[in-house]
Amino acid sequence: MVFFAIKIGMSNANFIELETCIEHCINYCATHKSLDFVEIYEPRLVYARTRFDEGVETSDKKYLVWQSAVADETRAWKSVASQLKMLQKEIASMGCSDYPSERIMYWDTEILSDSVAQLLTFIDSFEEKAELKEDVDKIKRGLSAAQSKRILSHEKVSEYSRFSRMRSEALGTLNATLGDFRKSMRRNLGKQSEDYNAIRWPMTLAPDERIL
Repeated sequence: MVFFAIKIGMSNANFIELETCIEHCINYCATHKSLDFVEIYEPRLVYARTRFDEGVETSDKKYLVWQSAVADETRAWKSVASQLKMLQKEIASMGCSDYPSERIMYWDTEILSDSVAQLLTFIDSFEEKAELKEDVDKIKRGLSAAQSKRILSHEKVSEYSRFSRMRSEALGTLNATLGDFRKSMRRNLGKQSEDYNAIRWPMTLAPDERIL
């Protein structure tokens, strides 16, 4: 089984800080529409929030689909490993002690697949193979299902990776828009303004240091 690390661009401000800040900014714009800088930035803020909300919702759904596919794949490989161990025991009980009986763990999917193939080849030359036909058919089906689920989980992680980039880009847009609005509000109202200080600005977002 292959595990993937997904790198998602993150800002220094967390989601809760950003969501609180964008809500405050949009609410301020809604009640101060006569200000020139508000007229410029209100549609930009609304767009940034909409894009961010859509990015988060979509990528979260893709993540859940991917995790579901991974869980299905894991269960399928566990079943194959269990069926392999059972066949090894059956062969041993039929008097064949020279066939390897080591347990292959389900997460070693390549080794597990090779072990199943080797076992099936061995059984094919086994005199009592007819007695094992039902179990052989079962492990063949199980292996085929696990391999199909592996392909599906790879497809889903690739899909999630694409949409996580959409989320990251939306986050970048949100950060940039909030930063620009903060600078414009500070420039127009001054950093001592009650309205300016009423907004909960993330510490890392266009901070006030060295601003008069």
